[in-house]
Amino acid sequence: MKSPIHHLYRSDPSEVNETISNELNRVRLGTNNADRNTQILIELLQGFMQMQNIERIMTTDMHKPLFLTEAESLVQEKITMKKQRKDSIRP
Repeated sequence: MKSPIHHLYRSDPSEVNETISNELNRVRLGTNNADRNTQILIELLQGFMQMQNIERIMTTDMHKPLFLTEAESLVQEKITMKKQRKDSIRP
């Protein structure tokens, strides 16, 4: 099976440009979505902490609780599964 790079090497430059442009657009949209979600979470957490009058926190370098490790593992597993599904759909 030939690599995608081999296909690009033999393609018309305008096709290569369009393919790269489409992929970069997908990356940009995904990055924007992740940034928006991160900003929403920051605002929610800041509002919660303000309402609770929390001035100081224990950071994960002081103590990393089991629930955080479990959440990180779950997120990594979901990302891996989504990538596997996407890779199996691509020609």
